[in-house]
Amino acid sequence: MFEVRKFCVIRADATTQLGGGHIFRCLVLADALAAKGWTCVFATDERSVEIVPHLKDSGHGLLHLNCDEASETNAIKDAFPAGCDLLVVDHYLRDASFETALRSWAGMILVVEDLLDRQHVCDFILDQTHAERSTDKAASASNPIELIGHEFALLRPRFSRRRRTGGLPVRHFPPQRILIQVGASDISGLASPLVSLALKAFPNATLTVLLGSSSKSLPAMRQLSQLYDRQVDLQIDVRNVDELMSQADFMIGAGGSACWEACCMGLPMALVMAAENQQPVIDQLSHAGAAISLGSSEVFNHQGDVALLALTSLDSEKVSAMSANAARICDGLGVYRVLLALQPEIAADDVVVTLRSVRGSDGPLLLSWQSDPSTRRYFRDSTVPDAGTHYRWLANRLASDKGPFCIILCNNKPCGMIRLDRNYERDLSERFAAYEVSLIIAPDQRGKGLATAALRAASRLVDGADLVAHILAQNLSSVSAFTKAGFVPESSDWYRLKAQGDD
Repeated sequence: MFEVRKFCVIRADATTQLGGGHIFRCLVLADALAAKGWTCVFATDERSVEIVPHLKDSGHGLLHLNCDEASETNAIKDAFPAGCDLLVVDHYLRDASFETALRSWAGMILVVEDLLDRQHVCDFILDQTHAERSTDKAASASNPIELIGHEFALLRPRFSRRRRTGGLPVRHFPPQRILIQVGASDISGLASPLVSLALKAFPNATLTVLLGSSSKSLPAMRQLSQLYDRQVDLQIDVRNVDELMSQADFMIGAGGSACWEACCMGLPMALVMAAENQQPVIDQLSHAGAAISLGSSEVFNHQGDVALLALTSLDSEKVSAMSANAARICDGLGVYRVLLALQPEIAADDVVVTLRSVRGSDGPLLLSWQSDPSTRRYFRDSTVPDAGTHYRWLANRLASDKGPFCIILCNNKPCGMIRLDRNYERDLSERFAAYEVSLIIAPDQRGKGLATAALRAASRLVDGADLVAHILAQNLSSVSAFTKAGFVPESSDWYRLKAQGDD
């Protein structure tokens, strides 16, 4: 018996005004879904392929919408009369009316949104830009599951893989290599002015400029590249941005979606607002100490001396702190968190098991679980921590870069904790290649298969990485749970789950 492939339709466009960001982040989701056996089709206009050439050879289907907005929903339904399992809408000009017309046609609707003033009819709303949304659910026709914050940023898996296997690189200051990242279209024509600014501020640095093949800035940048010969390297339609970011010491650019990629790589930034929707990103990164703001493109073009002063005022200590602050903002696992939300693990009695990141406010709950005698007796350190020790440990762990630290949710209620720490001692040949698992199920929730479901969810969260666990032989319930999740004995009291994914 064969398995029917699930089907996803993605409504997104790339435009010269907005650039290719909507298409790029949807490609990340489409690639992740395809890796799990889904078929994905982009419903878009022909301009999108011109602005994002990779869309054509991505392996996903294309439905060209050569019709007016009012006819779009009928065109989509006519093209796929059997409907779809998932409709993804990432479009500033499509809202509740569009989604309502396709509500019965789609099994689930996921809206990707970073504006705060629009209503939607959907099952999931993904906002990777804001830390929180003040959505008035009572005024909405749906009650969506909210995937809010930078932890859901849709980054290609190669970013998290590079961070996991290679660690975060040491950044030099003054910078030896600077990345100029203004988006594929460079809608504000920032590439050339930013190159000039960077050369004034750091005359000994080598610059790498990223542009799309459809950018109107290309002719001017080609001239600059030839003028400065080996000092300015122009890269067009590149796909190895993770490698270029790992090699750079600093990034100067626009406040678009590439900022989350830079955060994942711990790359400090100086940012210009090229479009109004970029201001919240720049504000958040500046407030977090991961970036400095160079103002809007209009201000920058008329007051370049202010930007130059901002760059030349930096020092090695501040840039090092910016790098660490950036790395804490985004771990690059957002697309896996979205997949977990779309297809959660199911335990006994149809209990839905999902994961959410631990917050500081979870401290009392975690302390109560860790203090339970039946839990503590199987720890390597069975001593129950006092409150002060616990909260200091929690604060340090939340500020660290060791790996995912999650509350296990059972039907959306906390029922345990799972922590993944990069394992140094057992993977010396491949530094950071595996995570060591620590797991607690609340005492009143044991015996329901929740541990096994949580382990499966965690392995999906770090797709492509091995998981290892230290389990005492007398801890029979844990041995059983881990074994059911696919872990196999490796050595005395150690178990391993080999990676199944390929990121």
